[in-house]
Amino acid sequence: MYVARALPQRAAQDIADENESLRNLIQSKLGLSAQEIEQELNQLRQLQTNTLLRELVKEKLHLQKHQIDATLEHARLENKSDITIPVSTFRTSLSTLEVVVQFLKNSSNLQLSEIAALLNRDHRTVWHAYQRSQKKAVRPATRAQSDVQSDIQIPILIFADRKNSPLEALAAHLHQTHSLPFAEIGRMLLLSRKTVWTVYQRFTRNAHA
Repeated sequence: MYVARALPQRAAQDIADENESLRNLIQSKLGLSAQEIEQELNQLRQLQTNTLLRELVKEKLHLQKHQIDATLEHARLENKSDITIPVSTFRTSLSTLEVVVQFLKNSSNLQLSEIAALLNRDHRTVWHAYQRSQKKAVRPATRAQSDVQSDIQIPILIFADRKNSPLEALAAHLHQTHSLPFAEIGRMLLLSRKTVWTVYQRFTRNAHA
């Protein structure tokens, strides 16, 4: 916009006429529609803007490329940290970690490296969990009546504390945050009441360790 305002009116009109001629040439020689040409131009504009913004950040903030990349990656993860998973997703024979990784990869379209960073886990652990989830032939379980009425959303960040296993974090969240009894949690997760109670006891021990 600044460059366009700085140009004399005659020069700006010449450029506009030339742009129109170039568009017509592309349409006739390459067979592209006006919409396709605009899409290509938008992609080029985004690339150019990205390059200019990076140069501006580098110059004004005195940051190197790796520092800019790290800052941008941190911002991307911050934007994804509010992802939630419906509790009904866990009604399956997959492990809790396998469910979380599969959901983030297939439903939220995250890269395995991003998932590893969000869950505070080694990339290889996440990779193996995803591979296991893909190899298992799993039929979605029938949703419990309570889930149909209100499918509780589980924050992804509860799985980032390495002191607790994913199942321990899930059971504790449902019991403490949503005040659900162990029997109800068991029905939600296809587990026995005793299993849920045992898992929760491990969580409380970890909390006081």
